[in-house]
Parts: sequence; C-alpha cells; structure tokens
Amino acid sequence: MPKSHIDEIDFQRAILIALVIFVHIVNFGNIHPNVKSGVLSFLMPTFLLVTGYLVNFDKPVKKFAVYLLRILSPYVILVTGYMVLSLYLPVRDGIDHLDWDTAFYVLCIHAIGPYWFFRVMLVCGFLGYATFRCLPGKSGSFKLIAYGIVLLCVSQFTPLLNWTHAIYYYIGIVLRVSMVDYNKLFAPSWLAVVPLLLLLFIDSEWYWGNVLVLVMAFCFLSSAAYLKRYCHGKPLDAILYLGRNTLPVYMFHPIFTMAGKYLLPIFQFDASGVLHAVAVIVMGIVGSLLIAKSLDRLHLSWIFGRAQLLR
Repeated sequence: MPKSHIDEIDFQRAILIALVIFVHIVNFGNIHPNVKSGVLSFLMPTFLLVTGYLVNFDKPVKKFAVYLLRILSPYVILVTGYMVLSLYLPVRDGIDHLDWDTAFYVLCIHAIGPYWFFRVMLVCGFLGYATFRCLPGKSGSFKLIAYGIVLLCVSQFTPLLNWTHAIYYYIGIVLRVSMVDYNKLFAPSWLAVVPLLLLLFIDSEWYWGNVLVLVMAFCFLSSAAYLKRYCHGKPLDAILYLGRNTLPVYMFHPIFTMAGKYLLPIFQFDASGVLHAVAVIVMGIVGSLLIAKSLDRLHLSWIFGRAQLLR
C-alpha cells in the first residue's frame, strides 16, 4: 500500500475545502454563475478521487466499522439538522414538512444540503470493503474488477448511488490498490493549469460523466502540487493543518456561508463580490476549526463519533 501520509495531498485537500466553501457562497454565485459552475465541474470529482485514494480496505473489520461509523454519525446528525433548518429558513433544496418517510428518503436516498458527500463515502466504502473481504486470496486486479461491477450494479439498479459519483471514488481506489506513486502520477507542473483553464473556457459546466472532467481533476492536482513548492514556513504549516482537518470544515462551514449573508452590507462597495467571498471563506475555515476545537476541549466530539475532531 502507498505510504499513509503525503503532504501534497494535505495541500490539495486544503485548496479543495476552501473551494467547497467558495461554491456555497450564494452572493458570488449569483454575480459570477459561470465561475461557480466551472469550479463545480471538477471540484467534487477531484475530492472524491482523493478520498478514494486515502481509503484502506486492508483494515480489520472492527477498525473499518469504526471508520464508517465516524462518517455515519455526523452524516445523520448534520442532514437531520439541515432538514429541520430548511423548514424555517429559505434553504435551497429544503423540505416543506418533516415526517418519518421524508426523513428516510433524505437520509437514505437523496441527501439535501452539502452532506451528500458523506453518503457516497459510506456506500462506496461499505461496498468496497465487503467486496474485498469476500474475495480473500484473489489478486488486486480481480478485486478491483469485482468492485467496479458491484458499484455499477448498485448505481444502475438502486437509488442509493449515482454512478458519476462512484466512478471518481473508484478511480481513487484503483490508484491506491495499484500502488502507484502519487507524486509521480500527479507530478507538479505549472503547465497543467493550461488544459484546465482551456476546458473551463470552452464550457463552464461539464457533466461529471465526461472523461474530460477526469482530465481536469488530474490537472488540478498537478497544479496544486506545483503551487506547494512556493509555500514555506508557517503559511505552509497552516495550509497542511487545514488539509488534515477538512472534515470539521466540511461539517460546519454551512453555518458561516449562511451567516455570511449578513456581511453583505459591509461589502456594498465591492460590486465584484470577491472581497465578500474571501471574508466568508476565511470566516468559514477559522470558525469551523474553532467549533471543532471547542468540542474537543469540552469532550463533546463523541457526538460525531470521534474522540477528537481535530488531527
């Protein structure tokens, strides 16, 4: 298996989580819809690919069950909270009433809000681990083929999984099981940004099933690895720290993107919406990490299935 910790991945994940907050800022999206849709074209596919690469199917059953529980717990709590919140606030894709049928549908079939990512991790992770455990002694290639067939069947014949989500997670698993050198595969290169920008210039809204989205994901990761070369000292340490702690930022950032609406009067002088977006991103990162730190110090992180939220 590849080594468990790669600084380039932390750096890339830090940029990705900042972009996650960015695309959830309604004001900027309204002013620059093409920029938002362009970022969305490669953002979550790239995040899914990296997430798949980091999953270890060689863990014992108990440890992998704990891993899944640590995803399931925040998923159920946060999606339920988002459902309740959507009853009282003008939240996009919210619900207009809450009952057991609605709760089941949202939690198991169609998650609302930004937390669908957790459900993809749960479904793909469980199916992958079960497939690999059921094929002891088989080669990695055989297991990967079987896993791909399982994902395809589940995505085509059940509402549990969208194949355009599963494919990027699967590619990450393939790269890990194949034991490729991550830093060679996503070799640092400033030239990688050229095809990325060119594709976004051609069309700002790509369908995730298009193979060119995978090209954009590879280009982004190579570009981010190149950018890391120019970060040193405390700024680099801060970015890597963020990359190691994307989970609490993903969990809590909606609080700050919603609160960011109340900052708009302060930034009326900036018609571009850029300064407001930067302020909300900083507020989302710092605020989310502070919430996680507070929960850790109060020994309340167990609510989300973890002894500590921050690593």
